[in-house]
Amino acid sequence: MDDSLTAVPAASTPVLAARHIDPPPSMAEHVRQVLRLDILEGRLKPGDRIIETVVAERTQVSRTPVREGLRLLESEGLIMSRRSRGYYVATPLSQEDVIVLYEARLVIEPHLTAKAALAASPAQLQGIAAALARLTERIPLADTVELSELDANFHRAVYAASASPLAGLFDLYWSHINSYRLTEVIYRAEDPRHFQIEHASILESLRLGDAARAAARMADHIRHGEEVIRSERYAGRSSERRKTKVPAQQRTRSD
Repeated sequence: MDDSLTAVPAASTPVLAARHIDPPPSMAEHVRQVLRLDILEGRLKPGDRIIETVVAERTQVSRTPVREGLRLLESEGLIMSRRSRGYYVATPLSQEDVIVLYEARLVIEPHLTAKAALAASPAQLQGIAAALARLTERIPLADTVELSELDANFHRAVYAASASPLAGLFDLYWSHINSYRLTEVIYRAEDPRHFQIEHASILESLRLGDAARAAARMADHIRHGEEVIRSERYAGRSSERRKTKVPAQQRTRSD
């Protein structure tokens, strides 16, 4: 499988250091990764039809893992199926919807962070630290889409350490946030190092086992992102799209 299929930079896009992509655990996951990046990087637009035969050819896998990969994307909310018409890229959330999600984050994620402060094992704390180190390392080099995923990996590691059944909620709404290209926009409007510093403060609180402090630091971090969304710095940026194109036959409009 060729991971180079995941990104074809436009002529006007600055050349960045090569993104490291771990080998996918399955062919279905490979399909998910390829199409997920197409959607998040703007090569597939809301309403575009996804044609299984084109995806199979592009990802060099058979139709069965293509269908499995599409179902994974549907579970993330990035695509939707229409009876007898196949799959289409989902319509992104409105700014108002995203703000509602951020309000929900302020209820769920500080709670999970507090539980992680009390339940995290040394190995889990090491994993959280590794996620933070990877984000710190890539800030000067990575594009905003990669930074968004590295940011999410830090949060996933924290919530996994909570041992809470609510930890899985993060990925359910994170894909909807990403379909809005929200984190990418935030990273363009705000210096990513500010968020990295906030992550470091959260990790410090987790290491101290201070549940109240860890929850407060996470709440402050989420509010910071919400403030960027609500601020004038965010206005008009959500419509930005990269100019990279996918094969014409894959971009069949729903109308």
